[in-house]
Amino acid sequence: MTRQPQLADRNPWIAVALSLFCTGLGHLYSGKIVRGMGLFLASLLFVPLVGLGVVWGSAIAVQTTLFIAISSYLVVLVIASIDAWRISRSAGREYVLRDYNHRLVYGVFVLIGMTYPWFAAYVVREFFIEAFVVPSASMAPTVLPGDHILASKLEYRLRSPQRFDIIVFRPPGTPERRYIKRLIGLPGDTVEVKNGRIRINGQDVAQELVCSEPREQFNGEIRWEMQGGRSHRVIIGDHENGKSGEEFPPSVVPHGSYFVLGDNRDRSRDSRQFSFVPGPNVVGKVQCIYWPAQSWQRSGPIR
Repeated sequence: MTRQPQLADRNPWIAVALSLFCTGLGHLYSGKIVRGMGLFLASLLFVPLVGLGVVWGSAIAVQTTLFIAISSYLVVLVIASIDAWRISRSAGREYVLRDYNHRLVYGVFVLIGMTYPWFAAYVVREFFIEAFVVPSASMAPTVLPGDHILASKLEYRLRSPQRFDIIVFRPPGTPERRYIKRLIGLPGDTVEVKNGRIRINGQDVAQELVCSEPREQFNGEIRWEMQGGRSHRVIIGDHENGKSGEEFPPSVVPHGSYFVLGDNRDRSRDSRQFSFVPGPNVVGKVQCIYWPAQSWQRSGPIR
């Protein structure tokens, strides 16, 4: 006896709803399994794209790949929903049910569609990149209170930290907290802080005055600090409650540890108070400001 094909009505809005739950599922519902699987796999490219941007190592690359990944996912989602609506509407009441038009298959796809974003977010945050909000002025004028930053967690798995990198780390004694500071001393370096100046291995880090006038939420002198072809701005003399910045006697950075300072030298809790930062406490390298506290001109790679 020949098995009679089962006919069923295809509701376009159900196809749209299924597509929103899981990209491509609306196409399976409407009988386009190849196209549906293609769209489903395309929606899973978010994590690889982010990983590619982080491996590339450039702050611009991270921002670009994040933008491309999110934009591509949204575009695919919209296109898939519209296409599923169109196909389902064309199928109408004469649609012949396929073997994969089963509630169990739909359930598996919906489960994947609902859990994958959380899984992707977990993978990105734990292994690639994490977002932070800066709460204090300890890194002014480079990073200001309220800045939203991205820190690469993959950076230091591929290469060693470099002097003057801005890093996020867990301070010794309070592992539940996260600090952002500039890496000054590498393992084996002899570092010293005196009169607002840094000495590394017996050589002073050069400083050049930029501005001595008060600026917005911080005071003191803004200076360029330069060594080895790298430079950054610091604030000297932005005292809080009448207290001047602390000094640090000549000390050797232990193996596997780092010495860190805030760019706002007189308003920063750093290695002068809690000593050296163990390597395992380093969370990642700050790549960029993706949502600045002030002008959008400050967004982008850390300068």
